[in-house]
Amino acid sequence: MPDTLQKNYKDALTHPVFKTIATASEELGLSSYVIGGFVRDYILNKEIVKDIDILCIGSGINFAINVQNSIDSTKKINIYKRFGTAMLKWKDYTVEFVGARKESYSEDSRKPEVKAGTFLDDMNRRDFTINTLAISLNKEKYDSIKNNKKIKAKIVSNQNCVVGGLVFAKETFKYSDKKINFKTKTKDGKKINKGKVVATVYGKARGILKSERVALNFLSLISGVATTTKKFVDKVKGKSCKICCTRKTSPNLRSIQKYGVKLGGGLNHRFNLSDEILIKDNHIAIDGNIRELVKRAIKNKKGKKITVEVDNLNQFKKIIGLRFDRVLFDNMSPKNLKKGIKLSNKLYETEASGGVTLKNVRKIASTGVKRISVGQITHSAPAVDFKLNF
Repeated sequence: MPDTLQKNYKDALTHPVFKTIATASEELGLSSYVIGGFVRDYILNKEIVKDIDILCIGSGINFAINVQNSIDSTKKINIYKRFGTAMLKWKDYTVEFVGARKESYSEDSRKPEVKAGTFLDDMNRRDFTINTLAISLNKEKYDSIKNNKKIKAKIVSNQNCVVGGLVFAKETFKYSDKKINFKTKTKDGKKINKGKVVATVYGKARGILKSERVALNFLSLISGVATTTKKFVDKVKGKSCKICCTRKTSPNLRSIQKYGVKLGGGLNHRFNLSDEILIKDNHIAIDGNIRELVKRAIKNKKGKKITVEVDNLNQFKKIIGLRFDRVLFDNMSPKNLKKGIKLSNKLYETEASGGVTLKNVRKIASTGVKRISVGQITHSAPAVDFKLNF
């Protein structure tokens, strides 16, 4: 860590606001952390922000009340019971407190079930950004960092899954400290049970704790994609089709998510629109003449394959006989899909997409289609929960 950055860190955490919070944390026997923008600006060696977010393992509201009483018990704090948060003002600082919570999702709903959780539970529910950065305000924790204490930890899966991302986790720790020893206990793509130790980490506490959240995020994300993909692959076992991913991925994470698809037994067939000529519904709507559009694509294909998306059989009939490679049947019922496959008469490779779920994927596969594209395996795959145990 550069000297300027270390000085910034020391100066920031010795500010009276953090001393008071740390004292209250010790008195209540709670773990507390400063999170978010403050940590970002500390890492970037910028001027410290005066809007501070504090995470505690327990009630954020009760913690805030205790801190306010230590500062000035005559002043009230703002309490938001619905969100379990509280906010207080101290001189020119605004400090918001929140308790750690855990969120879980069912396959048929995007609304999370929320309950009190651990530090790792709270970090796992956050997005893959500065919101997963935290600095402990508990003396015993940052003392071990300051003294360069060496520690050994295990990375453990909290659920059954197809593991993925071990190489990314390793490189994350190595980026922080090249001397950290990272040993894998399984391989990417392996199906593991809850409680399985997937890797051990040994080295200086500073480097391990600095890298912990990002490393676990890689594991959670990639294992989630691999596990969800494997569920779809298992559903069509025995059928002559492949489960494929789509371009519906997170910005800057496409390669990583598509790697997870491969680990789960799925197929990467389109990385972006430059891989092939893909004629979709919007292209057809703008041009107005699907047959002429396909003819122009054939004339200018320059060695690339051509896939044409159709959302009804009449569209498909207009282009049958033209020399393109694949027909993509979008949001068709299994009945019409089967008719479309018969019409293709083995002239074109067939693909189905739209509205594919674990409940209907086998029925779709039973039509004889060769590829089934599933956006869910990347854009909605639930993260797998991993923890770092000391």
